[in-house]
Amino acid sequence: MALKRVFKLVTNLVKQQIASKEEYLSEKFEHLLDAITRKVAVDMDAFLLHIEQPSGAKASKQKLSRELKLIPQLIYEAEQLDVHLLKMLKRSKGQEVDTSRWLKRRRARDFRFKGKENAKGGKRARAAAADGDAQAS
Repeated sequence: MALKRVFKLVTNLVKQQIASKEEYLSEKFEHLLDAITRKVAVDMDAFLLHIEQPSGAKASKQKLSRELKLIPQLIYEAEQLDVHLLKMLKRSKGQEVDTSRWLKRRRARDFRFKGKENAKGGKRARAAAADGDAQAS
C-alpha cells in the first residue's frame, strides 16, 4: 500500500509541474525522479516477485486476495507516473533531459484493467476488428 501511495504522490507532483508550465526542471525535482525511478521501482519489482511466489506457510484466502488485488493497482500507478513523466518531458524541450534514466521498461502485465469505459470500448474495438476481417475476406 505504501508503494502505491508513493507512486501516486510523485504522479501528483509531476502533474503539478506540468500545470505550472515551467520549461525547466529544478535540480531537486530531478533528484526526486532519479530516486523514485531507480530505487523505488526496483523495490516494487522485488515486492511483486515476492507476492507472486507461493508461500510455504498456509496463508489465509483473504490475505492472498488482498495481495493479489494490490498488484494491478501498483502497476497502474507506476504506468500513470510514466504517462505523466512523458507529458512533462515533452514540455521541457528547452532543457536537455535524458529521458531514458526515468522511463524504463517495467514488467509486462498479463491482465487488463476493467472499467465501464474500457469494457464498452473493448467490445466496440473487437466488433470493428471482426467487421474489418469480414470485409477483407
